[in-house]
Amino acid sequence: YAPLEDAILSAVPNEGWVFVNWTLDGTEISAEPSFAYAMHEEDITIIAHFDIQFFIINANAGPGGSINPQGEIGAQYLSTPAFMIEPDEGYEIMDVLVDGVSVGATEAYFFSPVVQDHSILALFQEIVVEPVIYTITAVVDPEFGGHILAGGNVYTDPIEVEEGEEVSLEAIPAEGYKFVNWTEDDGEVSDNPVLAFT
Repeated sequence: YAPLEDAILSAVPNEGWVFVNWTLDGTEISAEPSFAYAMHEEDITIIAHFDIQFFIINANAGPGGSINPQGEIGAQYLSTPAFMIEPDEGYEIMDVLVDGVSVGATEAYFFSPVVQDHSILALFQEIVVEPVIYTITAVVDPEFGGHILAGGNVYTDPIEVEEGEEVSLEAIPAEGYKFVNWTEDDGEVSDNPVLAFT
């Protein structure tokens, strides 16, 4: 270039990189990718600076658990960030959505080499524990010797109760009979007409 002639310079970043600035002797002379520089009377070296591109991954968790890391996470071009999903006590992972698409109830998710912004959302649900049901069958011996009250009502059919639920049975002898005891598997349980248990 002749002295004072404009040198037209253009910086074109490769994929995954971004242009930063032009410098001359360590001093920034332009932050524009393309610019015109008026030449001096001596040779000069102008350097175009680039930096690797970063993308944002928005990581969030619904109620009942957490995702780590969480928030707006910077991800370098072609990096493969990992996210760990953990439910709180009493909860389980219901689903994990990446860019709004389900990837299943996974405890960990690894992104493919990143070339764009992404989002990841962990969803949880409360664990429903089905109650344990027991059936209580009570009989009168002899069958015409009286009847049984269950919760104040005349017992006619087996009772279904949840584990931990209190049950109260009362033996009412018929006229001419007296109550002896309650038995289970041929062993005496109680000689009190009122039997309460859980």
